[in-house]
Amino acid sequence: MAYTYLDPTVPDGLTQTGPEVTPSVRANQNALIDGITMGTLVRWNMQVTAGSAAQPTEVTYFHESRVDRLRETITWDANDNPEKIFYERSYDDGMTWEEIGTKNIAWSPEGAATAVSWSTPESQSGSSVVITPLQLVRGRRATRPAAAVPAASSLTPGG
Repeated sequence: MAYTYLDPTVPDGLTQTGPEVTPSVRANQNALIDGITMGTLVRWNMQVTAGSAAQPTEVTYFHESRVDRLRETITWDANDNPEKIFYERSYDDGMTWEEIGTKNIAWSPEGAATAVSWSTPESQSGSSVVITPLQLVRGRRATRPAAAVPAASSLTPGG
């Protein structure tokens, strides 16, 4: 059986019958689980659109159709750590963008990520979240698309 990629057009109550909806929901859930595990969804590509490969200030992820896009604008601190990542989503080839929110990352003087909080359009102050070292490593990878995932012990400035 061939792999089923994420299909944002299904389930569709107008064209699918009940017995067709359940398998399409299941296939999309499996594709989302795979995408979370891999750190990206198949058929979604990434391009550094501002800054450098080592320190991008804008990264755009786009579906191969190029219509759906996700953009992150990254602010770096004096120690070359990502300090703020502003996320936006476009459903019309980048003509208009909807704000998702801003991820704020706090770093220790030694260069270890110590906290992550989010500010969203609906919140004035943002909300703090507890994160694990694995989540920090994955978050670091997402902000440094040209580099490999660093080991937890290598989360140092510029590392």
